Amino acid sequence: MAFYLEDVVGELEQDGSEFSKEWYYAKISHLYFSDVEMPDVAMTMGILLAQLWWRADVGDVAERGQANSAALQKANSARKEHSKAQSEDKNKVIAEYWFEARVELGNEVMRRDSNAAQAIYAIAMRKRPKQLLIKATGEVIGVEAIRKRVSALRKLEKIG
Repeated sequence: MAFYLEDVVGELEQDGSEFSKEWYYAKISHLYFSDVEMPDVAMTMGILLAQLWWRADVGDVAERGQANSAALQKANSARKEHSKAQSEDKNKVIAEYWFEARVELGNEVMRRDSNAAQAIYAIAMRKRPKQLLIKATGEVIGVEAIRKRVSALRKLEKIG
């Protein structure tokens, strides 16, 4: 039996599976069945078993870590998609209100971002669209936030 187990250990080492779970079991079994007078066989077997158990614990932790990492990546990608959709909805509403304010106030007033933001804010306060409300407080986003979006929309040429 010892010779067979020694061959198994040798084959595992040749295949590059040294320090795998199978290699540890084969090595420990080989030591157990060997007839050779080797000092500290029990201690060597104990060390190998401790290494095997340690590797098993580390493997479990690594598997849990990989699963957690995958779940986190999935959640992050879903959050990014949701955030992008919300941002597009806000931009759409702001662009719509910009055109409404241009009809109401004229081109000259809407040429400047700060004036446009004030006009859009007034319309938003009146209509209170869900896309422009802050969830926690229920208030309309501020004039400065609208101004930044108006500037971005101008750069994207979605408004004049």
